[in-house]
Parts: sequence; structure tokens; C-alpha cells
Amino acid sequence: MFGCYCLYCDGQAVGWIHDSVLSLREVGLDYLPDDIKRPSPEDKIQELTIPFDYVDAEWLPNAVRDTAIIRKMDK
Repeated sequence: MFGCYCLYCDGQAVGWIHDSVLSLREVGLDYLPDDIKRPSPEDKIQELTIPFDYVDAEWLPNAVRDTAIIRKMDK
């Protein structure tokens, strides 16, 4: 297999969990910490790399849920 797990929320694939990293789809959330590197528009992969250091962050569940909502609206 690929060695990673797909993260779903409300039926939407919102990211991947692998090693010690969560890769969350980039949908333009404006409340994420500044140290989360955002991909440039030219990047082929539009994902945010979120270290597991943020596993207990208050904003993380909202980011997963909001990503699912935005991806559902974009379809």
C-alpha cells in the first residue's frame, strides 16, 4: 500500500495522514497559524503540511470541517 491514510470529513477527502504529518487540502482558510507553509498557486500539489505538534490545537478540528465544507461547495 501507500503507507498513508486518507482523512475524510462529511464524505469529503480533506487530506492525508502519514509518518508524523497531516497534509490538509489547501482551500484558503485564513485562520491558520503563520508557520503553516502554504503552497504557491503554481505548485502542483495544493496541500498544507501540518506537523503532529498541532494535534491538540483548537483550530485543527475547525480546519478539517471547513475544508470539507469548502470542497463540497466547489463540486
